[in-house]
Amino acid sequence: MELLKGKSIAIVTAQWNKTVTHKLLSEAIKECNKFGFTKVHTYTVPGSYELILSCKWLVECKRFDAIIALGCVIKGETDHDLYINQAITENLASVQIQSNIPIALGVLTVNNAKQAMERAGGIKGNKGKECVQAVAKMLLLKSEIENF
Repeated sequence: MELLKGKSIAIVTAQWNKTVTHKLLSEAIKECNKFGFTKVHTYTVPGSYELILSCKWLVECKRFDAIIALGCVIKGETDHDLYINQAITENLASVQIQSNIPIALGVLTVNNAKQAMERAGGIKGNKGKECVQAVAKMLLLKSEIENF
């Protein structure tokens, strides 16, 4: 993956549900190394909702080729998770389209902690790792299109 070596990646991780998000981040960093990304910068935010503004700031600084947003929203007694998840999804999609910078959405939206752990390195894989694979593929595709 020689084409990815000079690319700069930002990974923003929510601290809420830290047991889960730390596993996502850890695997994402390992996967960045496998893909040959040499410039990986990590940032933390209080919760998944704060991923929106932080990704916008990262785009605005014009230093990153791709961004990965990692978080975990677990269903509670109310419908707050629906509103949070919708806001994150819609706004990160908007930031991505407006900036033309790939933003991988690695926010787990689960019903309970067991489901979260299954998606943070358990039987369902690791979403952090998958996000690195997604941005790598997008950056390679962009390069292919630009050099057509």
